[in-house]
Amino acid sequence: MVYGIIQLINFAHEIYMIGAVALIVATVLGMWGWNTAVIVILALVFAIVYSCAYGFTVEKILNRCETHHVCPR
Repeated sequence: MVYGIIQLINFAHEIYMIGAVALIVATVLGMWGWNTAVIVILALVFAIVYSCAYGFTVEKILNRCETHHVCPR
């Protein structure tokens, strides 16, 4: 999605959804009796890895799309 006069790409809502899924997973693990420290450590590692991979992928696809003008409008 492209918003605004300067054609700025906005994907902030995707990051909120990643956080929502992580909260649901942490809640389920807590209900299954997992240790809180283990849940926090797993959540941190997951959030770092997933956010980096997501950001890298989106940046590569959209940067190539916008700089080479090959994306459909």
